[in-house]
Amino acid sequence: MDLAPLPVWNLVPAAAGDTALVLADGERSALSVRRGGRIAGLRALGAAASEPTELAAEVQWALAVLGGAPPTIVVTGPDAGPVAAALGAVPLRELASTTADIEAGAVAVGLATAGRHGIGFEVGAGAAGASLRSVAALGLLALVLGALDLGLVRYDLSRRDTALRAAIARTAGEALPGTRLVAPRAQLEAAVASALRQRTRLGDGTSILEVLRELSTRVPGTVSLDLDQLTIDGDSLDLRGRAASFDTVEALRRALASTPFLTEVTADETRATVDGRGVEFRLRAARRPSGASS
Repeated sequence: MDLAPLPVWNLVPAAAGDTALVLADGERSALSVRRGGRIAGLRALGAAASEPTELAAEVQWALAVLGGAPPTIVVTGPDAGPVAAALGAVPLRELASTTADIEAGAVAVGLATAGRHGIGFEVGAGAAGASLRSVAALGLLALVLGALDLGLVRYDLSRRDTALRAAIARTAGEALPGTRLVAPRAQLEAAVASALRQRTRLGDGTSILEVLRELSTRVPGTVSLDLDQLTIDGDSLDLRGRAASFDTVEALRRALASTPFLTEVTADETRATVDGRGVEFRLRAARRPSGASS
């Protein structure tokens, strides 16, 4: 919204009370309304001042939208005469000591005489200073709340990190009794790797980590799998997923059968996927008893 018409209000006497001011200026006409000493509405007009009847109709419609026409309607600007006649309004020269030349440059003259009659642009009760102080207080409050929120997030992350470190240290202490812990996570990983290297054979009592390691070693690199579920209990292994073809499932079955700790490896529930682009499978195997040959 162009605020250029507002300085013209400095030419309208405050004694005029509630007033509608029409600035008739070619194709840049505008309407503003003053109620209770404050600007209550401002609207650019689409009709050209060269068509005073059309412009007057648009003014009447705009006033209805802005809450109704006030007691006084004043027209000023280069094209004030025809528009005032069409509206039945009062030319500004009848309210103030102006001339046609002054009205033609009403915006510039209004700027030059700023503050003569005084008009408030704030909305609602209270002085402009109080309003600015409220805005500043709200801005400061927003900054404080933002800083507080950031601080709470950082505190929560720090608290979680401390709890995680404590849990790792506690687990490492239980798994490595009597060991001085300097880097608990690294020491745990090193201990697991060492235990895996020390196991020379797999059989009854094999750990989950050893089973997973052996499976990843035995599966051929050319086999493309999408595993959905792997269940290992004391006596059996259950593997479910999707593969590229039935031959891929068979290759996986043979690979599992060659491990020293599995026997009776079977493929069942093997079927093509709904979209026909692969095969869904389920492999079952029994754990080989300790001491049994492979």
